[in-house]
Amino acid sequence: MVTIINKHFYHKWILGVFLALAVVACTPDSPGDITLATETVPVVIEPVEVAPTPTEPDAVERTKVLLVDSGDADPGLLSQTWATLEQLATESGLTLEVREGPIQEGDLEDVLVLVAVGSGLDVSALAAAAPEVTFVAVDRPGISPTSNVSVIEDPFVDAHRKAFMAGYLVALMSSDNKMGAMIPSDLENRDTMIESFITGARFYCGICRPQYPPYGTFPQIETLASGNDTQGVQAVINNFDVIGIDVVYVHGELATTEVLTYIAEHDIKVIGDSSPDIIRNNWVGTLTADPGPALMALWPDLLSGSGGVQMSALASLTDLEADLLSTARYRLFAETAADLALGLISISPAP
Repeated sequence: MVTIINKHFYHKWILGVFLALAVVACTPDSPGDITLATETVPVVIEPVEVAPTPTEPDAVERTKVLLVDSGDADPGLLSQTWATLEQLATESGLTLEVREGPIQEGDLEDVLVLVAVGSGLDVSALAAAAPEVTFVAVDRPGISPTSNVSVIEDPFVDAHRKAFMAGYLVALMSSDNKMGAMIPSDLENRDTMIESFITGARFYCGICRPQYPPYGTFPQIETLASGNDTQGVQAVINNFDVIGIDVVYVHGELATTEVLTYIAEHDIKVIGDSSPDIIRNNWVGTLTADPGPALMALWPDLLSGSGGVQMSALASLTDLEADLLSTARYRLFAETAADLALGLISISPAP
């Protein structure tokens, strides 16, 4: 039997075999035999120039507290400020220096805190030129707090506070609500001062009605021109004696040696707002404004360079050598003065 093979089928079979062999020949033995050609690119790092850090000059060490007498400072106020600052500076490890004005910017090189008493120093201009110093203006009219300036007491407000406390104290000291006041007729804001005085007296005694004759309306207020003749002053004091007044407030402008001597001869107790020439046995005390408590409250902020605060001075009493004010009455005075400084008592008269 003869088998006939299709030539076309044979040719396709042979071609398939060759293609299969070609594929096997081109296939690698394993994936690990594949090698990828890579090109290495060099990395160039450019040098960077670093500017040197500037060296700041050493900071000035500020170790001084400067108290400045502006030239017109009230002696009592300056003394009280001095005593408080001496204590505060010592406790803070600082040195206190006391000088009279004027003060220039160059004088503040090592000053941390400057306290000026009175109106003779331009605190605002100095503070603007030396922002690294903290300033306190005491008894300086017309100045406002700024970022590095604090203010203790406004002279206008302080005068009315003292008038209020003078009225309170004469009422406190009177044995029968019979008290008086001698105020200059040419005093600026005289009427408001008188109202503050009367408000202070009535804050203590209400309508201030005496229990014993002679009766009348109290407190009795007499206004006299500064430098009034002796006879006119004596007439007022004689009238006080007749109506039974036992304690009187005498404004500093009227508190001459002759007036104080004549009042002492009538055995009338006296309260003043300026120290007398001598402490007579009828002198109850001298009303002053003490900035000490306000300075103590401000001190931490002053050391840290903060300002912008306005506080009131505390009404206080000095010249107590005659020992007429008992401990209990002094405590009442001090408590009322503290409440007044805190704004808990209004100095405006009741409507």
